[in-house]
Amino acid sequence: MSLLLADDGDFSSPNAGGNASNSGWFTDAFEDGSTAILSEGQLEGFHRFLGDYANQLQDIEEAIQVDSLSDSWDPELDPIALSTAPFEAATVLDLVQTDNKVFNKVLAVFGAVCSELNELKHEAETKFYNVLLMYGETFEHTKLEEGDVQLKIGRLLPLLQDLSNFVTRVQDVVKNTVQQLGALYTVNKNTRVMD
Repeated sequence: MSLLLADDGDFSSPNAGGNASNSGWFTDAFEDGSTAILSEGQLEGFHRFLGDYANQLQDIEEAIQVDSLSDSWDPELDPIALSTAPFEAATVLDLVQTDNKVFNKVLAVFGAVCSELNELKHEAETKFYNVLLMYGETFEHTKLEEGDVQLKIGRLLPLLQDLSNFVTRVQDVVKNTVQQLGALYTVNKNTRVMD
C-alpha cells in the first residue's frame, strides 16, 4: 500500500518525502505484497477459464465432426438429407480491399480464376465422373441383343457433346490461368499474349 505524503504536511503539494514518481508526488516505500497476490489470483482465474473454454470447444468439435455425422445418416432409411454447406454471397471484388490498386486488380483476377476452376471441378465431379465410370455397367449379366449397344451409345451422345464443350472450356480457363501467371512474373513491361 502506498501513501502520499507532502513535505510540509499539506497533501496537495507535489513535493513529498520518499520515492519520487513521474507526477512529482512521492510515495511511501511500504509494499505488503497484496498487489502481487491479487495479480497471481487473477492470472490463475484466467488460466482456469481458458482451460475450461478450450475443453468446451474441443467437445463441440468432436460432437460435430463430419465423420460422425456421415456414419449416422443412412440414405436407405433417411431419404431426406440436410445440406449444411455454407453459402457466401460475397463476390471476389467485395473481398479484395487494399490500398494498392494494382494489387487489388491482381487479387481480383486470380480470385476469379480460382473460382472458375473450382466451379469446373465441381461440374466435372457431379455431371461427368459417375456417368463415364458407370457407362456400360449393368446389374444383370444377360447377353445384349442386337442394337442395344447402338441405343446405349445414342443415349450417351448428348452427354458426350456436353463433355466436349466442357473440355473446351477447361482448356480456355487453363490457358487463361497460364497467361495470367506469365503476365504476373514477366520482367518486361511490354507483355504479349501467347495463343
